[in-house]
Amino acid sequence: MTHDKKIALINAVLMAGFMALFMSGCLSLVNFGLTKSWLWGWGRSFILAWPLAFVLSLFSGKHIMNLSRRLARAESAEEQA
Repeated sequence: MTHDKKIALINAVLMAGFMALFMSGCLSLVNFGLTKSWLWGWGRSFILAWPLAFVLSLFSGKHIMNLSRRLARAESAEEQA
């Protein structure tokens, strides 16, 4: 595995974990309120969300990065005009 691929894989794992933790926590808090049920629901949601987020980031990461580059170039071109 090349260094760049290794970095991309580590990035996908970390980003998916962070996003899954944050989003599952927020959404389960909205659904349950700040209760003991919330902690249980958050844990279950996170366990389901992290693998899903990881797979999605592996398949969509390159396309999203390309879209981000195009959008940044378009914005840069508008600023120079």
